[in-house]
Amino acid sequence: MNTHTSARMLASLLASTAVLLPLGAQAQETGASSDAAAGEIVVTAQKRSQGINDVPIAITALAGTTLADGGIKSLDRLSAVTPGLNVSETSATGVPIYTIRGIGFSDYSTSASSTVGLYADEMALPYAVMSRGAFFDVGQVEVLKGPQGDLYGRNTTAGQINVNSARPTDHFAAGLSAEVNNFGETDVEGYVSGPLAEGLNARLAGKSTQGGAWQRSLTRQGDTLGDKNVLALRGSVEYKGTPGLDLFLSAHWIRDKSDNLAPTAYDGALIGQPTLRLPVDTSGPDGSPVDVFSTGDNRAADWSNGIFTPRRDNELAGFVAKASVDLGLASLTSVTGYDHFRRREANDWDGWAGNDSGNINVTSINVFSEELRLSSNGNGPLSWIVGGYYSRDTMHENYNYFMQDSFYALVLGIRTLDTRYEQTTRSLAGFGHVELKLGDGWRVLGGLRYTDEKRKWTGCTYDSGDGSLGGFLGIPAGACGVFDDIAGTPDFGTTAVFSDTITTRRAMWKAGIDKKIGRNLLYATVSNGFKSGGFSGVNSNLWSQLLPYKPETVTAYEVGAKLVLAHNSLRLNGSAFWYDYKDKQEAHYINTFVGALVQLTNVPRSRVRGVELDAQWKPIEQLSFDGSITYLDAKITRWPNAGVNNGANLAVATDLAGVRLANSPRWQGNAAVTWTQPVNERLNAFVTLAMNGRTGTSGRVLALDPATPVPGYALVDARVGVKQADDKWQLSLWVRNLGDRYYYTSSFGGNGVFVRTNGMPRTFGVSGRFSF
Repeated sequence: MNTHTSARMLASLLASTAVLLPLGAQAQETGASSDAAAGEIVVTAQKRSQGINDVPIAITALAGTTLADGGIKSLDRLSAVTPGLNVSETSATGVPIYTIRGIGFSDYSTSASSTVGLYADEMALPYAVMSRGAFFDVGQVEVLKGPQGDLYGRNTTAGQINVNSARPTDHFAAGLSAEVNNFGETDVEGYVSGPLAEGLNARLAGKSTQGGAWQRSLTRQGDTLGDKNVLALRGSVEYKGTPGLDLFLSAHWIRDKSDNLAPTAYDGALIGQPTLRLPVDTSGPDGSPVDVFSTGDNRAADWSNGIFTPRRDNELAGFVAKASVDLGLASLTSVTGYDHFRRREANDWDGWAGNDSGNINVTSINVFSEELRLSSNGNGPLSWIVGGYYSRDTMHENYNYFMQDSFYALVLGIRTLDTRYEQTTRSLAGFGHVELKLGDGWRVLGGLRYTDEKRKWTGCTYDSGDGSLGGFLGIPAGACGVFDDIAGTPDFGTTAVFSDTITTRRAMWKAGIDKKIGRNLLYATVSNGFKSGGFSGVNSNLWSQLLPYKPETVTAYEVGAKLVLAHNSLRLNGSAFWYDYKDKQEAHYINTFVGALVQLTNVPRSRVRGVELDAQWKPIEQLSFDGSITYLDAKITRWPNAGVNNGANLAVATDLAGVRLANSPRWQGNAAVTWTQPVNERLNAFVTLAMNGRTGTSGRVLALDPATPVPGYALVDARVGVKQADDKWQLSLWVRNLGDRYYYTSSFGGNGVFVRTNGMPRTFGVSGRFSF
C-alpha cells in the first residue's frame, strides 16, 4: 500500500469517528482504574499515585485486561495502540528500536542504550534486547512522552515506558486466560492471589506460549518458521501489616526459545536501487540459480537452516524489592533491583537460504540498581521529592557473523567474523522535584537531576579462527583484526584491541505551570533531557569506527489540555510540542579497507514539532468511540558532512539538512468503535471494530541508507463476543489484519540483498478469560 493510500484511509476512518482513540490506547486510560469514560485514572508517572488529569505530561495508560483483549502480548506491539510510539528494527540482531515522537536511536548493536527508558516495576532495563519475551500478568502500562528531566534513573531523551505488574490482593482471587489462533499458536496465562497472614499477601502468575509458525520457506516446501516457545513465572509478596510500612518483593523468570522471524529478500529496483546492493552467490546446491525474491505475500520468507536457523535461547531472571516507610511529614522509599539476562540467538539478515549475512549473538548482561527517595506526604500547597540513584551493569557479547556467499567472501575471501567485547556502565544521580499550588487552580513545578555516568568498552573484531579475515589482513588466524588508524595512539598502524572509557556529568531539568479548572487541566512545560554517549558493538575494520559518540540532548516545549466534557461522557486530550534536538546519535558511513562501513556519530542539529489528539466518548451506555491521531514533522536542520554510501560501496560527505528523521511517520492514528448489547441481566454481547495506521517512514535516515523505506499501511481488526455483566468471564472470536493487507514493519539490507520484515497476514482465533 502506498503512502497516499494509507493517508486517505487513515484520514477517512478518523474523520468518521471524530477524533477517536485506539482500542486499548489512550482512551483506555480508563482501563487503569475505571470503566467510565470520565472515570478517575490513577498513574505513577511522577513517582506517586495521582489522577491522570493532575499530571502535566502526555501519558498513555493501559490496563492489563485492555492489553490482553487487544492482543498486545509484548512491548513491541504497544505501538499499535499508542500514538507517537514506533517500535521497529534496523537489522536482524534481535534488538528492537523504540522511538517516541521521532526521538530514537537506530543502532542494532546489543550495547546500545535506547532513547526510551524501559522500566519494569520501577527497575530500569538499560538495553532494549532485555525487553523482549513474555509480557504477562500486567497491572498497568504507562507511556510517558517527552524527556522526563528529573525523576527517572537512566538518562533518556524520548520518554519512558513503565510496566507495572499486577499486585497481590488482600482477598482470594484467581484467573485463567487462553487463546488459540489459526496458525496453531496457543497462549495460556493464569494467576492466583490472596492473603497468607494478617497484612501479608502473595501472588503467583505464569504464562506459556507455544507454536504458531506462520512464515513459509520459498525454497523448501513444508518448512515453516515462527513457532513460539515461552515460559514465564512471577511470584510476589506484599506486607502492609504494620501502619506506615509497605514492603513489596517480586521475583521473575522468563525463558524464551522461540523462532526469530526471517526477512524477505526483494528486488532493489522496486525502490529505485540496483537489484542487489553488492554481488551475491545465489546459486543452489546443484549450482543452478535460485530465485530469492518475493513481494506481495506476507508469509513468504527464507532463511538458512542448521545452526543458522533463526531461533533464540534467552533467559531473564531477577527481582525487585521495594520498601516504603511513612515518617509523618514525608515517606522514605527504597527500590532495589537485579536482573541477569543471557542469550544465544541466531538471526538471518539476508532473507534467503544462502548465507550472504547471518549472525549468532551470545550475550550476558547483569544489572543492579538502587533508588532511595524521600517524598512529602499530605495535600498541602507544597509537594516535593528528593532522592538518589545508583546503577551498575556489565555486558559480555560474542557477535559471530557469517557471510560465506557474500561479496566479501567471493571477492575478498572473508567468510566469517567474530566481534567480542565487554562493557561496564556505572551511573550515579541525585534528583529533586517540587510543585507549589498558588491558588485559584494555578500550580508551578520544577525539577532537577544531576547524573555522573562512567562507561568502559573493550573489544575487537577477531579472525574467527578460519583464517579468512587473517588472510586478508595478513595477521594470524584468531588474531584481532581492527586496524588502529588514530594517529598518536600507542598501537597506531597495527591491529589491536580497542579500549576506551567515557565519563558524562550533566544536569537535566524541568519546569512548568498548569491550571486546574474542575476536572480539566491546562498545562505548559519545558523540559531538558540527555542520553549519554556510548560505543558501537558491531563488526569493525578501523579504530575510528569504534570511537565513542557524544551525548545527545533534547529541550522540549509543550502545551496541552486534558478535558472532561459533555456531561462527563467525553475525555479529550491534546498537546502541541516543539523539540530542539542537539547532537542526535546516528549511524553514517566511513571508508574502510573493505569499502563503506557504519560508524556511530552525532548529528549537530535536528528539530521535531507536532500535535497529538486523543479522545474517548461514550454517548450512550452501549456505544463507545475511541481514537487518536499524531502529526509529526521531524527533520535534520544541520548535518553538513554526513557520510553517505554512494551505491558503489564508498562513503561520500553529503549535506543532509532538511532530511526527515527515521521512524517518524508524518501521520499516525488509531480508532475503534464498540457496541455492547445486554442479553439479559447477567450477560452482555459486544462487537468491536478497530484500526491502526500510519504514513510512510524509514528505518534509518533514508538519505544515508536507501534500503530502509517503510511505506504507510492501515490495518483493521475486529472482535465479537459475550461476557458476564460484571466482567468475571469473557469469550470472544477475533480477527487481526481483517483485509489481509500485505505490509512490512521494517526494511534494511544484508551485505548484498535488500530485505523486508513482513507483518502477519490475516490471523483469527478464539480467546477466553475467567476470574473468581
